[in-house]
Amino acid sequence: MPRIVSEKALKSQMKKIQARLKKIAGVARKTMQAVNKLIQAHDISLAGLKSATGGKVAKKFTKPGKRKRVSRLKGKRAPIKYRDKQGNKWSGRGMTPKWLVAAEKAGTRRETFAV
Repeated sequence: MPRIVSEKALKSQMKKIQARLKKIAGVARKTMQAVNKLIQAHDISLAGLKSATGGKVAKKFTKPGKRKRVSRLKGKRAPIKYRDKQGNKWSGRGMTPKWLVAAEKAGTRRETFAV
């Protein structure tokens, strides 16, 4: 059952939250002003900043949204671990291929296909 909170308590919480937001906004504003002063003091342009960082500044800060996690193994080919006489290959990753399952059911051990 939800807890009932009085109007007075909610208004008090709201004032505290608004005060905290103002404080955070002030800190952010001061930080941005300091960054702007440094940029102007060293005469850095946006193009110069992009070239110094390899152009990754625009991608990182201009596109909102979640960043997808990518596996370190994505795009890399795994070395072949198993091969049969017909030329079927398997790296040992993912589901066991049908040719290997059929061979194992027939009584052949997996180690006989090891490369």
